[in-house]
Amino acid sequence: MPGRETNPLRTRPKRRVNLIGATSTIVGFVIGASIFILPGPVAGIVGPGLPFAYLLAVIPAAFACLYLVQLGSVLPVTGSNYVVATRFGSPLAGFSVVWMFIACAVFALPVMAIGFASYLETLLPGIDITITAIIVVVALGALNLFGIKAVTLVQSAMTGLFIVALIVFIAGGLPNIDPGNFTNPFPNGISGLLLGVITVYFSFTGFTVIAEIAGEVKNARRTIPRALIISIVLILLVYVAVGAVVTGTLDWQEAGSSPAAVADSASLYYPPQVVALISVGALFASATTINALFTSVVRDILRLGEDQVLPRWFARTSRRHSVPYPGVLVITGLVVIALLLNLDIEQYSMLTVFAILLLQCIAAFALFRVRKLNPELWAASPIRFGRGLSLFTLVGLLVTSAFIVVFAAYSEPATAVVFFIVLFIGYVIWAVRSAIVRRRGVSLAETTRQFDATITEELGD
Repeated sequence: MPGRETNPLRTRPKRRVNLIGATSTIVGFVIGASIFILPGPVAGIVGPGLPFAYLLAVIPAAFACLYLVQLGSVLPVTGSNYVVATRFGSPLAGFSVVWMFIACAVFALPVMAIGFASYLETLLPGIDITITAIIVVVALGALNLFGIKAVTLVQSAMTGLFIVALIVFIAGGLPNIDPGNFTNPFPNGISGLLLGVITVYFSFTGFTVIAEIAGEVKNARRTIPRALIISIVLILLVYVAVGAVVTGTLDWQEAGSSPAAVADSASLYYPPQVVALISVGALFASATTINALFTSVVRDILRLGEDQVLPRWFARTSRRHSVPYPGVLVITGLVVIALLLNLDIEQYSMLTVFAILLLQCIAAFALFRVRKLNPELWAASPIRFGRGLSLFTLVGLLVTSAFIVVFAAYSEPATAVVFFIVLFIGYVIWAVRSAIVRRRGVSLAETTRQFDATITEELGD
């Protein structure tokens, strides 16, 4: 496939992320603060059967991981969701992927930042939640200006610390579970269970993070699939165990009214010092999620700048650390604005789920076309699904996503309206930018179809 010149504004990223760093980034992003924030509210929706909700939610997550295993093996490049959507879909498909990823960041980061501030408030009573959340976002945005190596080092350290806190919580909680709490696992019926599954799916929405930094992963075609497999096993074990401890030690209605059910549960069988340690773990969990989301979303914005879907300023990277700093600055600003709006956390969570599902479906459909449109690229992948497994992955992802969106929209119609407004804003931006570059004689179909030298070099590593 013909290439075009490397973007002169961009310093090509180095492959510095190994298997441990990739796994830490996934685990840190996927688990994050949600395991500390969601078990209580979702227990109030589902009942004591909360662990079963996590088990069901892993089904759509598994389909997402299957497509990401193939994507990471076929196209291990920076912003690979965007690259596959544009090169094997259309310019609009690529823009939609990035717009949805930006939406995920703007919707999810406030939840995590507020979660951080809320747990910090249990240690330092009286702090302002909103101001603290803003400080956290700005600080971690600044960290991302120092490059992927600094980010993954901090990410690995924070992930290790909050995993230790979760292990302490689980180890102390499992022996204290009261089996009598599970006599009526689903007091709100099947509708409560399904709504709970959709809500906890928010806890599985972070697997796409590895596709966005694929161009910076060592031996990416093999490292990414391994990191995904290790991560989903670890994550599922943690989710089910934490859910079982929370609903096995607390009354489900009591848990449902608590914003810090994990800490409340721990206080029943641990001294205050250990409960404080678990709360610190929640702080690190929130920070890892914010950190990893920054790391990934700004690299898709970088691709939009390179392809002129956004102004070329967005394609700039710092000389010293190869960081796409315009994306970092813009996302930081948008999240600060979102925090100042003080919107509902549950609504943010549902919007995040809508956005990530649409992103995954668009990218997975484009990936399915690679085998036909570029058989050489497909043949170079060390992990190649058969056509049957590829089709199974695509259909499974589309069906489970459609079910989640339809049921959630039926249950929360106002949230669905907000999501369609966000889509409309994105397509207005697309239409305006398309008209501007068309007047300059630039065809987005041309700029987004070709593999430029940067992509070609990343594929050759």
